Amino acid sequence: MQRHRTSKRGLDEIRAVIARDLADARIEALSADRRFATAYNAALQRASMAIACAGYRVTAKTGHHRVTIDAVTLAVGSAAKPFADYLETCRRKRNAIDDTRAHVAGDSEATEIVKMASAFDQLVENWIASKFAKLKRQQVSTEDPMPFKSQAQRRKFAQLLVDGKISNETFEEWNRETGSKKLPERVGTKAETRTKSGAATKRRRSTKRR
Repeated sequence: MQRHRTSKRGLDEIRAVIARDLADARIEALSADRRFATAYNAALQRASMAIACAGYRVTAKTGHHRVTIDAVTLAVGSAAKPFADYLETCRRKRNAIDDTRAHVAGDSEATEIVKMASAFDQLVENWIASKFAKLKRQQVSTEDPMPFKSQAQRRKFAQLLVDGKISNETFEEWNRETGSKKLPERVGTKAETRTKSGAATKRRRSTKRR
């Protein structure tokens, strides 16, 4: 552990990594192992952010993941302890995924760690906003919670999350509104199909009249 002075720019770069990893961890086409490990990395980066705000940095040595998980409770306080305890149980599983075995995590475990990492993300952001106003995340105004209507729309807002233009809390709320229903690739796909079909029918009728 070393003394370290962080900056808003440095934190925003880490925020972009966290947002990317949380977005990737939600991609159902990925294996449960990869989703699990990616969400774990997002949570670990968030813990590193909290430690940086407190004026320290964990050096990249053997066991630095464990030191980071232990130190985040000292930085943020008791509110972070349930997340630190959970991450410690996930640490060994993540090590197995990256180093030794496949098919380590199940789908339910991958889903759970994404939810926990997202909640931890919001906890730390709230802590930063209350303790270090100059380092807090800047956000643009958003509309009321709404469900996603297409895969393309979800990807668009995932990019806004990566860019730091919407909060992870907002993105998560819209995900909850959407639920588990399967989304079309784009809004209006069926309508476009009907329009094309209608146009083809009109052309056929016009051809017959000639």
